[in-house]
Amino acid sequence: MAIGEKSRRLAITGMLAAILIVLGVTPLGFVPIGPAKATTMYLPVIVGAILEGPVVGLVLGLVFGLFSLFQAMTAPSLLSPIFIEGWFFVAILPRLCIGPLACLAYRGVLRLFRGKEAPAAAGGAILGALTNTVLVLGAICLLYGSKFAELMGMEMQAVLPAVLGIAIANGLPEAALSALVVTPIVMAARHAVPFYRRKNNEKA
Repeated sequence: MAIGEKSRRLAITGMLAAILIVLGVTPLGFVPIGPAKATTMYLPVIVGAILEGPVVGLVLGLVFGLFSLFQAMTAPSLLSPIFIEGWFFVAILPRLCIGPLACLAYRGVLRLFRGKEAPAAAGGAILGALTNTVLVLGAICLLYGSKFAELMGMEMQAVLPAVLGIAIANGLPEAALSALVVTPIVMAARHAVPFYRRKNNEKA
């Protein structure tokens, strides 16, 4: 990798990490909805992964995960004890997967649609958001179902329907928001930023 490319990648990663920090320390990053919190923190992670690759997405996902843990400790919701107890499998690991899977989906759809950026960016954005929802709630359901039932005051047989309800209530709007926000950002970068425009020409 050339020095200029390394510098650009570091700059993009730093800028998106700064956005994550702003989101993480303000109410914009985590929005209480019922017993859980909806989030917008996945958006910079997905943008970074699509534009700069899975490694950048991995780094930004780690920042997201650490802030998720920080939120659970400093501004707890009903389910925060699960994020603290299962800090790696619930708060960190799912967020590490967002960027690489979003990048993989973007590249796959890009090949499928023969270089069309809009469906590729939307596909990566949607899969990235759903990765966050599915892996976080999946870890809670599979590994901490009894703790979830205790916190929610319900029987174990009600855990799966409750988790599915949270997934629908939070996950589908987050996926839609991701497509609406990430797609135009990626499209603008691909057509306006000289480096990305040159990459597009090379692909063509």
